[in-house]
Amino acid sequence: MAVEKPRFEALMPSEMSGGRPQFRKVPVPQHRFAPLKKAWMDIYTPVYEHMKIDIRMNLKARRVELKTRQDTPDVSNLQKCSDFVHAFMLGFDITDAVALLRLDDLYVDSFEIKDVKTLRGEHLSRAIGRLSGKGGKTKYAIENSTRTRIVIADTKIHILGSFVNIKVARDSLCSLILGSPAGKVYSKLRAVSARLAESNRFVMICLFYRLFGGMCQKPDKLLPRIVAPFLQNARNVDIVKLVGKGSNTLTANLSETPMRALLRLRRRLPLPINTRAFSPSSPSPAPHETPTVYSFLQPSVFAPRPKPQPPPPPPPTPPAHKTLPVGDAVALEDELLAAVSEDRSDDAWLAFRSLASASLSPSPPAAAALVSHLAAAHHHRLGLKRAFAAAVFLLEKSPHADPVPEAALQAVFTSLAAAGSAAPALALVRALLRCGRRLPGFPAWGSPLIELTRADTGAFVAFLKVFDEACKQMVAEEKSPSAAAAMRPDLAACNAVLGGCCRLLGSVTEAERVLEIMSVIGVSPDVDSFGCLAFLYAWRDIPSRVDELDKLLDALGFSKKIFFKNLISGYLKSCSFESVSSVILRVVEERRVGDSNAFDLESYTEVAQCFVDNGRIRELAQLIIKAQETESLQQSLAVEDSVGFGIVNACVELGLLNKAHSILDEMTAQGASVGLGVYSSILKAYCKEQRTAEAAQLVSEISAAGLQLDAGSYDALIDASMTAHDFLSAFSLFKEMREARLPDLRTSYLTIMTGLTENNRPELMASFLDTVVDDPRIEIATHDWNSIIHAFCKVGRLEDARRTYRRMVFLRYEPNNQTYLSLINGYVSAEKYFSVLILWTEVRRKGADFNHELIDAFLYALVKGGFFDMAMQVIEKAQELKIFLDKWRHKQAFMETHKKLKVAKLRKRNFRKMEALIAFKNWAGLNA
Repeated sequence: MAVEKPRFEALMPSEMSGGRPQFRKVPVPQHRFAPLKKAWMDIYTPVYEHMKIDIRMNLKARRVELKTRQDTPDVSNLQKCSDFVHAFMLGFDITDAVALLRLDDLYVDSFEIKDVKTLRGEHLSRAIGRLSGKGGKTKYAIENSTRTRIVIADTKIHILGSFVNIKVARDSLCSLILGSPAGKVYSKLRAVSARLAESNRFVMICLFYRLFGGMCQKPDKLLPRIVAPFLQNARNVDIVKLVGKGSNTLTANLSETPMRALLRLRRRLPLPINTRAFSPSSPSPAPHETPTVYSFLQPSVFAPRPKPQPPPPPPPTPPAHKTLPVGDAVALEDELLAAVSEDRSDDAWLAFRSLASASLSPSPPAAAALVSHLAAAHHHRLGLKRAFAAAVFLLEKSPHADPVPEAALQAVFTSLAAAGSAAPALALVRALLRCGRRLPGFPAWGSPLIELTRADTGAFVAFLKVFDEACKQMVAEEKSPSAAAAMRPDLAACNAVLGGCCRLLGSVTEAERVLEIMSVIGVSPDVDSFGCLAFLYAWRDIPSRVDELDKLLDALGFSKKIFFKNLISGYLKSCSFESVSSVILRVVEERRVGDSNAFDLESYTEVAQCFVDNGRIRELAQLIIKAQETESLQQSLAVEDSVGFGIVNACVELGLLNKAHSILDEMTAQGASVGLGVYSSILKAYCKEQRTAEAAQLVSEISAAGLQLDAGSYDALIDASMTAHDFLSAFSLFKEMREARLPDLRTSYLTIMTGLTENNRPELMASFLDTVVDDPRIEIATHDWNSIIHAFCKVGRLEDARRTYRRMVFLRYEPNNQTYLSLINGYVSAEKYFSVLILWTEVRRKGADFNHELIDAFLYALVKGGFFDMAMQVIEKAQELKIFLDKWRHKQAFMETHKKLKVAKLRKRNFRKMEALIAFKNWAGLNA
């Protein structure tokens, strides 16, 4: 009786390894992060949905992690997915690497150029060039001939394909590396490829004969008809005929079933990889159209103006528009919306053109979607042109009350402003005004136009006309207060328009016209508005209007800081230097106690630049002298708030240090006393440029004038001395600061300590700290002492470090963990482990706040020194505080130092030490 063989179902991955999931981790190189992020969904979809494998990106570990799931059909899927991700990391395209998931006999082979031949320098570069060819021609030819994919990454080469094809491709690449010309390699490739093709076709013929030979009585005539469509030329059909005659001999050894034969044939046939073109970049398909002039519009405003030509003949009568059925119009609108949602700009535009040619317009939602999409299209200029044309057509032809919603119009205006296209934006506003519908809110169209035209005089003049007409239309319309507030421009927009009239055009008439418009639409001017008018009146030299503005500001109670700033800018534009000096002196006289400086660095820079450019050094010096006479009568005036400091500092910031010194020389020549504000800026500039000789001379001049340097000047001098490694000068300057009883010493103290630390001068740090430790104006903390101790230990001066530590404790500064760590590291570097033992006893007695780093450092040093009894005390302390210790590190330290230590000899010397050693070895796991 025949017994059937038992058949067992294949185990699921969840049933293997005790039910635990299996993992794979693929590292991600740095240069593949951006491509991985871009193609993540293309990788995620086949891995998760088709192969049933979980995948995630571990950003901290910088690798892609894969894991089997409960529903993973085959455990080999995990390895396939790992190979797929690894191939992508090597540089293969997604479309090529995904073949690893579908086929079983694909592999990735990698080798380096130096494995074939050792090449360096230009020889290596030429070898890489031979591998790639001009425009990648050679590489693509090898790929297409061998049905493989090749990645050349610097000196590494990766090949994706079947085993036989990889061998052929590798042989060709090796020949190129060794110096063979490309033509010779091509010839070999043609021969090998033909041989492989014939072999594959021969196997296919035999299998087809095996499968279909028994279906009819005359297989010799049937077989060529079956196989011929699968072959490429007539020569192979003759082979089929020959095979048909000797079919019994050729197929005698084919003993497998037809299904297995077909599977084996599938594996041996060439890879299903698409053939690449010889050029790495193929021309993109031509768009559906080249938009120049649309049939439903006048000529585009984007095109340059044509040259004057004789009048053309009268155009022919345009054909009548075709009428579309209602169903077709609805279908076109649906197609338009679908194309917009799928980011198909050309198809959406064609659907809109079809509607427009029939004098139809889409609904407002569809129009908004189309215009917004075209304004933000990838082909920016073409999309903008289409968005502009669509918006103009809808405004002029659409029967809807709101043909283009406000959000879509704002998107178009914003894109036009970003592209710098003022003419189309103004044309679109004119179309808005002509259509007779309610205007959208001013921020939707006005604000982008202001930013677009404020730098171009002609465009701004055109915008003023549009602005005037729009405001008239706003006033003429009857609307609710909320609608009026949304349509009219706000104060910032009105000030921007007024500023353009005053600063760009310089037109009093236009500026006053804008003020009238502001009054009509209900916008009240503010300080910035009056500042613009002050600039204009000062520029055009209208003193009566300036006086009126001055009185008006006093009556309204506004601050005059912006008024004076714009007044000076206007006078400087008209080169009225006497008026500039009079305004500055007036501001100095009217300054009250506690008021900040009326002018900022921008104003002083403008004044200094204009005076210097026009050669007015003497007038500038006289201005500073008169300002100093007035400032000397005022109390509690800081140096930085003086006019002399502001002007000279502006010259320094402009890089005019020599001109600043010329101002100083001119003031000295006129016999005037020079204030500290003039000296301070020049002194700081000299220190910044490391011009120590000029700085020293300037300091002596300041001393001769009986002036006392401020803290900022001392800081600059000390910083320059530390940069030049002149530590004694820095110490003497700091001593002068202390003797001058300046309150702010912290900055200079930190500058000296930082410079000494960077230059590894701990002895100077210690002596300097001893001189200032009793000064209450300097806050000295534990970290200052730690810096000195660390510096001593770093250079190996352990006795000085120990002395500084004792000095620190004597002065009642509490050491912290960083102090002990610096000492321990210094002792370990010098192999003075007994000093560590003494320090441990002292720290333990004090009851310091132990942390992991301090406990670990003590234990490592005591193990290295062989003090195992104290080491066990450290271990007990760590266990008491629940601090984790790395046993492997200390086990390694023991093996490096005490590997040959014998317990028998130790037992005779010291029984207590033997017990400590055994306890440590038990703790570290060394007795096993």
